[in-house]
Amino acid sequence: FLTAANSGADGSMTTVHANSPQEAINKMLSLSSSSESKKTENSFLRDIASTVQVIVQLSIIDGRHVVSQIEEVSRTVNKNTMGIQTSTIFKFDRNTGRFIFDNRVSDEFQMFLKQRGVEVTNPTNFMQQRY
Repeated sequence: FLTAANSGADGSMTTVHANSPQEAINKMLSLSSSSESKKTENSFLRDIASTVQVIVQLSIIDGRHVVSQIEEVSRTVNKNTMGIQTSTIFKFDRNTGRFIFDNRVSDEFQMFLKQRGVEVTNPTNFMQQRY
């Protein structure tokens, strides 16, 4: 996936079976590390951080697929924790049945979307335009 996503084509999407966006990142790291590549774990983390911009988590709730979390992936690898910095933009609260908008979409991600015709001024507008 990382090789294909970095091939120069504008945009790609894949499925990773995981219980959370952070677990998806860990699974990508694990799968990358099991390849025959001689890269270090830090190098794979940098590859993931530079390739993946957003993780959309789907869950089955009451028999329906629901977008349960949207996590923006930064290009920053934390050298202390050896992890990729992420920010939860949106999540679904199963207890209340409501959508919670946690954080503002970063300027970098807003610019990326704007270049593709999606204007984002706040998470509410983002959800109305995309979903």
